[in-house]
Amino acid sequence: MHMHYGDDVYFGVVHPTTTVEPEGIAVSIGMFNPSALVVNDPRPLGRWLLYEICDHFASEHPEVAAVGFALARPMDLLGAPAEQALARVAALERIGARDITVVPRSHLRFRICGVWTPTQANVAALREALNEQRELFADLAAAPSPKAARALLDRSKTLLARIRAYLA
Repeated sequence: MHMHYGDDVYFGVVHPTTTVEPEGIAVSIGMFNPSALVVNDPRPLGRWLLYEICDHFASEHPEVAAVGFALARPMDLLGAPAEQALARVAALERIGARDITVVPRSHLRFRICGVWTPTQANVAALREALNEQRELFADLAAAPSPKAARALLDRSKTLLARIRAYLA
């Protein structure tokens, strides 16, 4: 599943798995292949992506009753491994996730698991948190897409060549 925000921000590919539970469809988010934007931007975009994933299922797939996460990718910008784990727990708690567990994988890594359900209260908490993240990273959404930036560069080169020819 390709994750976007608008037309200009591409997060990468999320590989969800689904199971049918008595409450409805449960989606588990495990593997994530980040885009160049996510890899190269020095800021921690993970919380924003987490919230966009939840919003996608809440908005586009009402049949989904739960979204499960297993977060383990190191994020050095968030500090030491324990601080990274706490930041992820706080991000999940903020949107009403339940069954949050922190599992040590080594002395340098933790896996944080939790389940988010799209209840009315959780969706309201999610939308508030998501809007804050979107405002925080508004410059990414305002930046031209790589395709648009390339087209602008090509037009600029053409214009510059015309100016040079005129001045010669």
